[in-house]
Amino acid sequence: IDEYQDTNKAQFEIIHQLALVHQRVCVVGDDDQAIYSFRGATLRNILEFERDYRDVRTIRLEQNYRSTTAILDLANRVIKQNKQRHPKELFSELGEGMKPVLNVYSDANVEAEQIALDISRQWSLGRNLRDIAILYRTNAQSRLFENALMQRKIPYSIVGSLNFYQRKEIKDLLAYLNCLGNPADNESLLRIINEPPRGIGQTTVNRLLGFAAKTRISLFSAVQNQVAIKEMNSGAHKRVAEFCGIIEEWRAMTTRLPVADLVKEIVEELGLVSLYRKSSDPKDIARAENLIEFVASVNEFAERFAIDNERAPLLEDFLPYVALQTDLDKVSEELDSVRLMTLHNAKGLEFVVVYLAGLEDELLPHRMSMDTIEEIEEERRLFYVGITRAKRELILSLAEARRLYETYSFTQPSMFLDNLEDVLDSPGHIAAPAQSSYRKPKNKIRESQKHFKIGQRVWHKEYKQGVVLSVDGMGRDAVVTVSFKNGKLIKIVGSFLQTESVT
Repeated sequence: IDEYQDTNKAQFEIIHQLALVHQRVCVVGDDDQAIYSFRGATLRNILEFERDYRDVRTIRLEQNYRSTTAILDLANRVIKQNKQRHPKELFSELGEGMKPVLNVYSDANVEAEQIALDISRQWSLGRNLRDIAILYRTNAQSRLFENALMQRKIPYSIVGSLNFYQRKEIKDLLAYLNCLGNPADNESLLRIINEPPRGIGQTTVNRLLGFAAKTRISLFSAVQNQVAIKEMNSGAHKRVAEFCGIIEEWRAMTTRLPVADLVKEIVEELGLVSLYRKSSDPKDIARAENLIEFVASVNEFAERFAIDNERAPLLEDFLPYVALQTDLDKVSEELDSVRLMTLHNAKGLEFVVVYLAGLEDELLPHRMSMDTIEEIEEERRLFYVGITRAKRELILSLAEARRLYETYSFTQPSMFLDNLEDVLDSPGHIAAPAQSSYRKPKNKIRESQKHFKIGQRVWHKEYKQGVVLSVDGMGRDAVVTVSFKNGKLIKIVGSFLQTESVT
């Protein structure tokens, strides 16, 4: 049995029963690469193999044929901090090699731009792009790297996922914006008319389409005139009328409300983030993170636009920009291209040059996996997997500031970077390059100055448990956006919240 560290309880029981009498079982695995607990895999299977079977012979395969000694020195130092593991130490005969580098950037945009700049330099010197990978903890992090690579016309492909603007939840939100900008956009309207679900089924949609075709009007005009469709029942009339009301209300806002505020209004009103966050499925949690990242991207666009045009952008200013982004990210898979992927998707792969980005607390380790020692150790194994993807060059990086939702906050370096000074080459802080296309906001509030923190669990007497998504202000009276477990996304004054459970 290969990859035994990834087996679950049911698979263990099947194997154990099959081998109960003869005890002839051969397994191969690495407990230091056990990173799939969210799929049901259990670390105990490989850690307790010697207890589960009699007369076990263990063969340690410690020679590494991929990475240089300098990279393995870092990997060994990192993973030794874990307690739940079989002791082992990788070694290589490929030579000492280059010491891994740790770069500290002033913010996440500069991190992405500088990595793209370095890749451009390597490309110009003859390096194949397919030999280069950018690894990160969450799917949402890909957007900044996609944008930076596109700006430099560097082909890229995303492994195990879609390009940022091609992801379902982003396409849904863009469909809302396109529909507000152009109500005659039937394709966008069909995408959102029952997304998120509002009880408008395919039968109702077919009757709206039939009425539009018969009267030679757009689908949205049919929605506005739904009372004239006699085949629809009263329930369908009511639901379509409610949907129409929402769209018309937001359309009225498009000419006066800045696009950043409009997008936040739509996301919060639809409850899209809370819809995905209340799920225990990691894919849904990733969708919530993608939506939060989209809001951040709109805010970045708004800041640049305001500097260049001395006014806040409206929806009509944003739509051409985002249309360009969605066209640019269609890269042929056959092209020589940089590989972008999450650490989970990187397992089993190898690259000559690896950039491992976003090494900050609440990203790696992830904010949802910092409650127990077991969770933190799995996050450290994820870091170890990322390190050991590199064959010759490994460049680690972190950003001192990062935007999450509408808040721009300082970060803390990952706890996994502690005591690694002698196995890392750290050139120090790297500020924005002169040609940087991104302009940082002038005023930032340090996370340590705030009473409420992003990712913090809070409680409300009526709504119960929730997670803080954004904080506007420093004290207990700060305005806090909270995603509650009951599905509600609410902006509330912090004094109405508790940081301990409300019974």
